[in-house]
Amino acid sequence: MKDKALRKGQTFTPDFFFSAVIFIFIVNIAFLAWNSAQDKTIDFESDNMQRKIFYITDMLARTPGFPHDWNSTYIDIPGLADSPNIINISRMNELENISYDNLTYMWGLAYYDFNLTIESDTIYKTAGKEIDMESYYITPIERVVLLQDDDTGTLEKGLLRFTLWKI
Repeated sequence: MKDKALRKGQTFTPDFFFSAVIFIFIVNIAFLAWNSAQDKTIDFESDNMQRKIFYITDMLARTPGFPHDWNSTYIDIPGLADSPNIINISRMNELENISYDNLTYMWGLAYYDFNLTIESDTIYKTAGKEIDMESYYITPIERVVLLQDDDTGTLEKGLLRFTLWKI
């Protein structure tokens, strides 16, 4: 009977306590390292998406594209502007005729989905997919531009919205 009473107290020894403290310490360090790595991945992905979206919208709103007289079948780089920040609506019509896959290839968006919308009081044009609000990474940008109608030559204030997301 005396032997059984002595053996019960041997499970909680200083060696066990010391090893449990070290184990908890290592688990906490691993947890903090994992969270830090995830934060850096999110920051990297967000920065990458912002760089892409700034490049694309700048190219669309400030350049006529290449070649200068591009159309939906003959294009290297799409651009919508005759002058910086003056969007030509006929170029947007041509851009709508380019397939989604070709646009993602030209813009280097293989891992992303996008939506391009140009709107004003009287004009509404869109290209790309419907925005998926359930996405984990989503980056929108909105630029104020002038919209020029080739038929009438009038200028109208409008918005160029470009949204990039990754599921």
